[in-house]
Amino acid sequence: METLPVSHQIVKPEDCVFTFGIPTSLEAFEAARAHPNKEFARLFGENDRVARAKYEYEVLRYIDRVLPVYQALGVRIVRKLELAHFGRLLHAGSKVLILCSHWNDEAVEFYDGFADTASIMSQFPEHFQGVTDLCVCRSRSLAYAIKKQYPHALIRYANKPAAPYIWLPFYIDIFRYLKVQDVSYPEAVSVCVSRVIRKTRDAAP
Repeated sequence: METLPVSHQIVKPEDCVFTFGIPTSLEAFEAARAHPNKEFARLFGENDRVARAKYEYEVLRYIDRVLPVYQALGVRIVRKLELAHFGRLLHAGSKVLILCSHWNDEAVEFYDGFADTASIMSQFPEHFQGVTDLCVCRSRSLAYAIKKQYPHALIRYANKPAAPYIWLPFYIDIFRYLKVQDVSYPEAVSVCVSRVIRKTRDAAP
């Protein structure tokens, strides 16, 4: 019997790996501000004290809030994702790999610095058929490159700002739905997006 591609298989939270290329602690944030090949941490201002407070309020408090829930549901967390580690996860056959990071000038920010599309593509297995969820702002060109090279893979991407306060809690809904329903990852995402749209419409005056 022919095996279904991962994008059509039943997925549970235990099949998902949630990874971060952006800093997930104040220590990592401060190190990133001094890194010559990183940008995200420096977007929060030049004053160190103000930048730390802003990052803690706009990013870290949401990370700290959602990660215990992700882990309780069975999701694996990788906080300091380097490019080579990204490749190892792909080769390990993780059904769903979610990358939460920053995009700039055709490159994604990993823990060890920016990597361009060609470098990222070099990390994929030869016959990749998994699910890669790019929680990375405006990463359309990378998503298209992966899809062109691996037509049987499923690539989800954000074509607008991936604000942590919106997207990080949204994944709780996805993982909870996967926990109780026997569905594929795309089905879970579709249901959860529809719920958000319905709530927004119902709340409108």
